[in-house]
Amino acid sequence: MIRRLGLFLVIAMLATFSSTPARAATDFDTYDAVDGVELQSAFLVVTGVLTGQTAPVTRSYFFGSGDADGRMRTCAKLAVFVMSKPGKFQLAMRNTSISTAGCKVVLRTP
Repeated sequence: MIRRLGLFLVIAMLATFSSTPARAATDFDTYDAVDGVELQSAFLVVTGVLTGQTAPVTRSYFFGSGDADGRMRTCAKLAVFVMSKPGKFQLAMRNTSISTAGCKVVLRTP
């Protein structure tokens, strides 16, 4: 009986931990179009149209401390670059509760 209970608990724990969704696919907000960028203290505020949506949204991304200022300014420059080439690139902003923000530019496939 104890052995069976232990086996059940192990299976239940494995099922719980293995059913958590993959974080890599959901960590990034991907913008098809960027309409505006603003620096506010430790936040970068981006206004634009997210992939799969039609209406623009405004979201804030926290960059924390340390090397945050340099990373935030780099992301702001990348966002302005995406603004200057509409339809050619996407801006992907990482926004997680366990990490500071980050960004990347993705070439859109024709």
